[in-house]
Amino acid sequence: MKYFALLLMLIAVLQLDAQVIYTDSIDLQSVRRPDISRQALELDISGRQSSSKSIGSFPGTNRLLNIEATLAFRDLVNLEKRQSERDASVYFYQRYSSSTSSSITTNIRGNSEDRFYKFGAMGFLALDVNTLVETRNQSGRSQAYTNALSFGIGSGRKEVISDAWQAATIAGSLHKQGLITAKFDGAQMSTFSNLISVLRNKRLFDSRLATIERFESIGNFLKEYAVEEDARFYANLYDLWIFENFKERFAGKLLKLTIGPRHQLQRSANSSFGRIGLASQISFEHYQPIHMNWQWDYGVSIAIARMYSKKEAYSLDPTKHNYFDIGSQIWAELAWIPNARTQFSLRSILDHQFTNDANQHFGQDGFEQDRRIHVQLDLQYFFSPRVNLVLEGDLGHYTGSFSDTKNIHVTSRMRLSCALF
Repeated sequence: MKYFALLLMLIAVLQLDAQVIYTDSIDLQSVRRPDISRQALELDISGRQSSSKSIGSFPGTNRLLNIEATLAFRDLVNLEKRQSERDASVYFYQRYSSSTSSSITTNIRGNSEDRFYKFGAMGFLALDVNTLVETRNQSGRSQAYTNALSFGIGSGRKEVISDAWQAATIAGSLHKQGLITAKFDGAQMSTFSNLISVLRNKRLFDSRLATIERFESIGNFLKEYAVEEDARFYANLYDLWIFENFKERFAGKLLKLTIGPRHQLQRSANSSFGRIGLASQISFEHYQPIHMNWQWDYGVSIAIARMYSKKEAYSLDPTKHNYFDIGSQIWAELAWIPNARTQFSLRSILDHQFTNDANQHFGQDGFEQDRRIHVQLDLQYFFSPRVNLVLEGDLGHYTGSFSDTKNIHVTSRMRLSCALF
């Protein structure tokens, strides 16, 4: 399975990477993109079932059932001199296991990625902030804290093309049905895309008023191209526009190098365990729309961390427990988006982590290696403009040098997501 996933990534890179997205002679990547600033608040409720089989020193089979709920706020900004992606979420799940006692876990997470373009149109300074507080109740209460602050430099841009894609979808569909007089040229498409960006940037808590204002503005723009302003024209326009909460699409490349401090702390009723250190990462991401309805994204990253810790008490003494971690990840995702209501995606992830403990705490001679590979298949479908159903399947394989562990797991998940605004 590992070699199949790697082969899939390689074939996709060779066959799809050089292609460019065109629809009706319009290159969506060349459409001029205006300033974008938008926020979203989503509530997710899901059920996840997984089965795993382990071989090695601890063989056995385990079945898990998770009941999950997430409230997440997302903020996306795309300006000429700054791009940022921020999210804050509260995640709750209750886990039932066939081999261990059940547990209840709450995660409070915050992430921020900012790129400040100080060196022309492509060169930027990076600031990343990550924080996580996890509280678990399983035969007692325990808490884990993780905080990371990173500074860096990089080159490239990650542009939002969702509005250009939606403009091309609406104009192309109306023209195909004979409801507008002509295909849009580049200037008309840019104007239409900019109008959609302005409308989506404006956030109204009353969804009814927001729908009226946006549909009225879109209708006023398109009516001068309409063959006839009849009920059929407005009914089709409404159906094309109303499902606007689809997943954002991006285009561009990012190369980034960061370095900064990291802090981890775990506490339980009887003990505490802390680590502090320095972490650095180099990453490359490529977001490529390869067709009007196809998206191809991939990335690779290498991270190095030097951590200092001491059991039972927080300490900076490097002679106690010194951890040296090297981790790498390769990921690729191929998505098919036939319309704003539906999306299929296939994603493959390969993780490899190497850990060395100076006190030989892990594995033989103080070395431990972990390798994980996942192949994920997702289906997303909107039942209404604000509610969508997501079906997910995951096939994974894990190999660890500690205790000679190997694990294969199969996971399925059904998630109902509601866009509150």
